[in-house]
Amino acid sequence: VSGTDAVGHVWGARSWEYADNLARTDRALTRFVRLLESRGPVAFVLTADHGVADIPERAEAEGGSGGRIRASILVDAAERAADQALGEGDQVALVTFGDQGDGRIELPLTDATERGEVQAGIEKLVARAEMTFLLSGLRSAHALLRDVDAAVKQVVVISDGEFYAQDLALTSEAAKMRRDSRITLSIIGVVTATTAPDFKRMVGDTAQAGGGLPLLIDDPGKIVQVVSGEVTRALSRVGRKPNLP
Repeated sequence: VSGTDAVGHVWGARSWEYADNLARTDRALTRFVRLLESRGPVAFVLTADHGVADIPERAEAEGGSGGRIRASILVDAAERAADQALGEGDQVALVTFGDQGDGRIELPLTDATERGEVQAGIEKLVARAEMTFLLSGLRSAHALLRDVDAAVKQVVVISDGEFYAQDLALTSEAAKMRRDSRITLSIIGVVTATTAPDFKRMVGDTAQAGGGLPLLIDDPGKIVQVVSGEVTRALSRVGRKPNLP
């Protein structure tokens, strides 16, 4: 049954894969119900947590907004932020989030001028068939920055329009990062007309708790500009200016 969620996220609600999964789920539930009924009277309560939006490719094909965050966009965003906003003495790290408890440090804190090492970390940013548990990523980022002595410690999250609803845990972690470790948190979310209102609310609540900004955009192509702008804005708090060409 739990596979319905994963199939919907990857292939979309109007795909053959989704229809096949529903048919398999129906057969599995039929066997389960018959097993229970063979043991005596049974009362059922059915519930569901959410529906599923169309995948970005279908939304784009039908004239909708939004799109898929491709690894190349993340690469460009990281490279531009390093080139335009960061310099000697600054450090950068890359953390990804996916399955529950699996926040991965793809690039540990590295001097921003070490372009070879930064590029090697950037090249690890690849698409994976995983869930979207942001909390794991925040905890990994917090662990990286907790003991760092820096005037500005900023985390910028990039999301394709959803992460698992761990509302209280997310806002609690964001507030803890800000209060205990002077880390601020901003979230960039790519949204469409069908993006769940709860996602937008979570972005706003979590970013507010983290002392940063909720940045909702409808075009993945804007990610590069927004990431660079957000890093520059964070540094401006201590009088830093971007490295203009």
